[in-house]
Amino acid sequence: MAKAAFKKKKKKKKKKRKRKRKRKRKRKRKRKRKRKRKRKKKNLFTSTLDLNLRKKLVKCYIWSMALYGGETWTLRAADHKYLESFEMRCWRRMEKISWTDHVRNEEVLLRVN
Repeated sequence: MAKAAFKKKKKKKKKKRKRKRKRKRKRKRKRKRKRKRKRKKKNLFTSTLDLNLRKKLVKCYIWSMALYGGETWTLRAADHKYLESFEMRCWRRMEKISWTDHVRNEEVLLRVN
């Protein structure tokens, strides 16, 4: 009889720990979702900052991150194309030019520079 009571107690404790862990995980997920909601994306490209300031920020921060370690790269034609397309995408977003507007890259560069 003592063994049966001991087993019952052990089962109860195990269930209690399980429920506690489950609640803890639930709270953790809830906090994570809350943090995600709090973190709003501040969009550099479409902000109300002056165009010259935005250009400087893009050249300073975005290009430095995009080209990090670029001295050691062996640039193939495909990589060169990707970098150029990334640059044009940045400038187009900054000028709020949609890809459906069919504006040539040269025109975009003239608008920005």
